[in-house]
Amino acid sequence: MVLRFKARLRRSLHKPPRVYGLSALTALTAAAGGLLVAAPGSQALSGQSARPHSRAANPPAGYRRRTASWYYDAGHQTACGFVARHGVANKKLPCGTHVKFWRAGYTVTAVVDDRGPYIAGRTWDLGQSTARALHFQGIGVGYVWAKW
Repeated sequence: MVLRFKARLRRSLHKPPRVYGLSALTALTAAAGGLLVAAPGSQALSGQSARPHSRAANPPAGYRRRTASWYYDAGHQTACGFVARHGVANKKLPCGTHVKFWRAGYTVTAVVDDRGPYIAGRTWDLGQSTARALHFQGIGVGYVWAKW
């Protein structure tokens, strides 16, 4: 009987640790990979939806799905020489181009005011206010739909 108890004890030492809070959200986001919507903060653990149910689940026609990240832009000089309220960085579009973004039912019109991103595979670098308007804050890289 003692041997069985020790065997059970050893197996329990090799169980993966449970993760809670922000670590759980990060693990879920990394495991999901291709999912488009990740609930921020405690909503992922509470079972609540990250977006209202009344919002559209699919992007309108004419939008293109691209990879985006967000960057800290407060107080920084941009490559185009001006700072837009909702700014975005793109390597190919000319400065001042208006781009309409859609993500998880939220839309915002941003102005190209900087150059970048300089990481392979990313098309857009969203400014902080643009990312916040799309409920993108807290997620490092994700997908957005854009129309220009």
